[in-house]
Amino acid sequence: MDKRSGLKPAFDDLKKVIEELSNMKFDEVKTTPVDLKTMRAREAALAAREIEEQKRLKRKNWINTIHKEGLIDGRYTFETIVRDELNRQAIEMANSFCYLAASEMPPCFLIRGAEGTGKTVICHAIANKWLELHGHIVNIVSMDDIRKSCLYNSNELREERISRDSRWEDLCSCSLLIIDGVCTNREQLSQFDQDILGKLLRIRYQRRLPLVITTQIIFMQLHASIGNFCYESIKEYSVIAAELFGASRRQPIVINGRRLM
Repeated sequence: MDKRSGLKPAFDDLKKVIEELSNMKFDEVKTTPVDLKTMRAREAALAAREIEEQKRLKRKNWINTIHKEGLIDGRYTFETIVRDELNRQAIEMANSFCYLAASEMPPCFLIRGAEGTGKTVICHAIANKWLELHGHIVNIVSMDDIRKSCLYNSNELREERISRDSRWEDLCSCSLLIIDGVCTNREQLSQFDQDILGKLLRIRYQRRLPLVITTQIIFMQLHASIGNFCYESIKEYSVIAAELFGASRRQPIVINGRRLM
């Protein structure tokens, strides 16, 4: 006798008991055929969302590290900047600059304003927006930083020279370079500064990399203050210019109840 033939009555009895307990007939249960194409599409979409979330968290942690190192101030964003009629247009232009894509003529954003009008704050807001949108390296530097990366010292060690050359390459290759403070104290650039700044501008233009420049010099005097080489180098770019108006926005110094002017 086939053992399998003896199993069928037992299976039927078990099936009957289950149907009675569940108040459901096995034959009435409808199943949907497995759609492998749909299932794979769902799995791919789920994997894509997980990968995107991992990228987002990785970028967020990277930006937090930059803030902790003090390279870019996380307090200043386009959401936190205080707007008024004297700076609103410049802030809106700065925000729009972050969405511009480099092309045959990479953008150069010139920001002019007197001391304390908010040039540095806008620089950090641009940097934070750039990190958020593009996730690429942003350097905020002064003319002194640029100068140090080019000052050759005959007594410098090999490691010092390598470090200096590396800093220069960072200036030339970072995704966005922000030069905060060209012609500080409204002084003209020295011939050395004109040479190194002009060279830096030309290299970044050749690599189609954007930059931001802030200055206290009024635009009509910019050419005379930075020299022909730098001025002609800036003209290669797609230039956007904005001006910050008004007096210093920094809190005044108060001594014995009186504000210092």
